[in-house]
Amino acid sequence: MDVSERINIIQANLANFKILKDIYINDIERLTSQEEAAFLIGIGHKGKCDVCGNIPKKIDKDLIEINILAEASTAEIKKIDSKLVELSDTNIKLDKQRILLLSREESLKIKLKNLDKKTEKRVPELKVGDHSLMTLRSERARFEIDLSLHERISFFSKKLQEAELKPVPKKYEAKAFYPENDAIDNFCRIYSEILKNIKLPGTNHVEFDYKIFDVIIDGNPRNLNGKGVRAILHSVFKIALLLHCRQKNIYHPGVVILDSPLVTYRDPLESKYGELEEDEKKLAETKISYHFLNYLHSISKFGQFIIIENIDVPESLKSIISNDTFYGKKAKSGQRVGLLNC
Repeated sequence: MDVSERINIIQANLANFKILKDIYINDIERLTSQEEAAFLIGIGHKGKCDVCGNIPKKIDKDLIEINILAEASTAEIKKIDSKLVELSDTNIKLDKQRILLLSREESLKIKLKNLDKKTEKRVPELKVGDHSLMTLRSERARFEIDLSLHERISFFSKKLQEAELKPVPKKYEAKAFYPENDAIDNFCRIYSEILKNIKLPGTNHVEFDYKIFDVIIDGNPRNLNGKGVRAILHSVFKIALLLHCRQKNIYHPGVVILDSPLVTYRDPLESKYGELEEDEKKLAETKISYHFLNYLHSISKFGQFIIIENIDVPESLKSIISNDTFYGKKAKSGQRVGLLNC
């Protein structure tokens, strides 16, 4: 490849030198014509006027310039002739190099063909060698994995020993992890405001009990209410947490999923939860479903609420609340089976 590249470079230079030679010859012809013209113009001309015999200054100056031009043309011709000689010598040397390189290139091609033939004969041996090499590489890879595992075991054993030697950290009381009183008070205040906005029956006084880690509403723990009341109070807990985070600039993903918050409005005959309890009956008599959904719409700027419920959206809210129906196994063509199935 190196020889072929050198041959190509020489051939390109020879082609360029031929163009240069043609330029030199054209320049010589042009300068020769220029010299001859100057000679013919000035021959036998003394610059004298045929009438008065004087030499006009302008004619004298023109003749001087013609002579200078002729001398310059002669000098330039000599200079180009010397360059032509140098160019010719260079062409001869390059052509000799080209011939030698062509001969060497041919010799290398013959050697390459012989090497190709030897390689073809050795292919079976090379395949056997490759197979052996592949086996060795596979063994090496297994050893490297074993060594890596050994190093990791040693590392973790050392860490374990260091951990065992360290003093046991002191135990913290549960109170050390409690939220600050201001945060709890703000959360309870928000919780109470939500209950008032959704028109939940009662005075809606909210406290937080650290023993059960849940809210107490009007002196009654949330978990002692009926299924429907517990459901809506659980949803209010999630909503209050979102609003608390927004007010205190605490991170919240902004998506709240509520599962059956309005289960109070279930059919007591067909529902698996059975008949309504007393507090659920009171709640069912109110328009809490309307107030609850309308309140969520009013705070929609703080997050997105996804409600999974079995009740119909009140007519007055259908225009502002997006609603999708899932038909389950009874779904027909074009109807959604469920949340993740279409």
